[in-house]
Amino acid sequence: MNAEAERAATFEAPDDFDERRRTLQSAHEHVLAHNRGHRTDALLTPLNAVLQLAQDLTKSGVTREQQRLAVGICNQLASSPLQSKNSPRW
Repeated sequence: MNAEAERAATFEAPDDFDERRRTLQSAHEHVLAHNRGHRTDALLTPLNAVLQLAQDLTKSGVTREQQRLAVGICNQLASSPLQSKNSPRW
């Protein structure tokens, strides 16, 4: 094989190149989605804990102004895009 033919052969993609690329891309997207779920779950736990504390505060005999603020906190937390359907709501 001459030098030019050798260079051309080196740069040729294997026959299954597109299939391999699609498989790797799919695996990459799967890992990203999995990691995104873990990060969201890690944020939901403290968010739900703060929501529960704010709900408890509204029932603790605070002043009218403190009650208004606690309800506002609850509403803000409950409307968070991170809030899951099964999380406590105000």
